Amino acid sequence: MGAGGSSTKDKSDKTEKEKDRVLAKHDKAPSSSTFLLLGTMGVGKSTIAKQMQISFGSGFEQGDMAENRASIVKNVVASTMTVIKEAPEDSFPESVYTHLDTVAENNDVTSPDDMALLKEALIGIWKDEAFLKAFDSFKPKSYSHELEYNAACWFKNKLDAILEETYSPTNEDVVKCRSMTTTMKDTTFFYNEKEFLLRDVGGQVQYRNQWKEAFAGAQVVLYIVSLDDFHKESRKEKDGGEESTSNRLVESRTLFKDIVNSETMGSVPYVLIFNKTDLFAESLKTKPLSICPIFSKAEGQREGENFEEYTQRCHRYIRAYFSKVIDEKCAGGKGDKRPSSHGSASSVVVSVNSYFTCATDTELFKSVMERSLVAIWKLMETRLTKAGF
Repeated sequence: MGAGGSSTKDKSDKTEKEKDRVLAKHDKAPSSSTFLLLGTMGVGKSTIAKQMQISFGSGFEQGDMAENRASIVKNVVASTMTVIKEAPEDSFPESVYTHLDTVAENNDVTSPDDMALLKEALIGIWKDEAFLKAFDSFKPKSYSHELEYNAACWFKNKLDAILEETYSPTNEDVVKCRSMTTTMKDTTFFYNEKEFLLRDVGGQVQYRNQWKEAFAGAQVVLYIVSLDDFHKESRKEKDGGEESTSNRLVESRTLFKDIVNSETMGSVPYVLIFNKTDLFAESLKTKPLSICPIFSKAEGQREGENFEEYTQRCHRYIRAYFSKVIDEKCAGGKGDKRPSSHGSASSVVVSVNSYFTCATDTELFKSVMERSLVAIWKLMETRLTKAGF
């Protein structure tokens, strides 16, 4: 009887190993499933990675919190300095410029002495009415300034707390903290007692040369789109010093198309995460969707249509714009053809699911990702069934 039990266990273990082998062979992936987190800069990839660690991972360790605390202080310092430096000369009283010098000279957030001087100087700046007025009307001119400014908007009302030596960031603080992803960063999370790896890759153009390495082993792509990019432009300097601009939402879709049609990705399933629903709704109150060149013919809010209905209609327009990339590939775009049931080559089959969320809203994000993970899990089970398990 004992021998029989051992044989069954050995057979079960062998079957489990064979399942992993089939999945690895199918996706050229390691046994632990890899989710690739992609998108252009500023769409909220790092925020989503943090939320996955909070909701589906093991949370943040003490070392993580120390690093996050330093990043939070740096967000406030950087945004404070940018607002002052980009304001017209002599916009503030002399005391603000004196404090600014102190901030520039004492911003080592690991030094208690520097932190004491930094706290006094920053609080002095943030109490000045001229500075507060300049901060409220500030319009970031670059991605990095936008990230820092958005973070400072959250932390400005708790400066005393975050500048204390004993300050420990809350999960909400960590989510609100902003930083550019310049290297690949892996986050482990769990679903249905299985371990997954979420790989965040920097979205800036200068870091995309890492993507070929990052793509290897990816079983699922989470592509993040910022809905609020519909009215934003990115600026690039051309040869000769001239500056060109392009719409960020259009850039995001162009990148998505490049990834979907790349040889490396093949028929990997995609999950489209349309992020920043809160900012999108706020922007729609003063800016029509038609401000985005691709939606130049889109109607504004129709007679008898309430604002929520109008917002949902705009969601559908943007989702269709991105989903068309997958439709075109499946209809005969680039990529390897799969043999049909009749033995002839057929169109590439790529699955895609899409969801709308606000990554800074932990409960909403968790709900959306749970639905997404259910769909992904079913897909993985389908692959195993097709493989004969």
